[in-house]
Amino acid sequence: MIPLIREFIYSFFFHMLILDITEICFHPHFPDLLSRLLTPPPKSSPTPEPWTDPGPVCPALAPGVLIKATEAIPDGLFHQSTVLIVSHSSAEGTLGLIMNASVLPSVHGTIKMGGPVELEGRFLLHTDSSIPDKVEVLPGLYFTRGVFKPAKGSHSQVFFGYSGWRRGQLEGEFERGAWTVEGYTNAQDAFKL
Repeated sequence: MIPLIREFIYSFFFHMLILDITEICFHPHFPDLLSRLLTPPPKSSPTPEPWTDPGPVCPALAPGVLIKATEAIPDGLFHQSTVLIVSHSSAEGTLGLIMNASVLPSVHGTIKMGGPVELEGRFLLHTDSSIPDKVEVLPGLYFTRGVFKPAKGSHSQVFFGYSGWRRGQLEGEFERGAWTVEGYTNAQDAFKL
């Protein structure tokens, strides 16, 4: 009797696993997600740093600037997205966070998808100046790799992944009309997007 029950349990879990895999594989976004997961990350990802040089092509690119995708990005992760520039340097590239991405519940409150780079990483946009290893995006607005519990009364948003462009890549996308500058934000309004 015990081997029969064990065989039933194994069979049940095997079939459930096959159903889950089938459901995942036939999901409409599966090919895009799979290609992003299988694509190796760039050799050097831009790291957050204070703004140094906005570059000649799009002088408006600087930390705190919001950029919006145009119709030139008809689908995919950046379709209709608004990205907050966290750091920009003509030498290093650009790092940003998708501010209007879908929200997922988690133990840290809610998590937004910040972009397709380092999807396994967690990143925190916050107003708590006491958190270590932070990069100041704007006065009173900080970016930190990892998740920390912000001080009471401060605002924060957890992201998985971030948006990264190598040197000159985002400027090239601006030249092709894929992005427009939406304006600047401040420490309080950044969390309303």
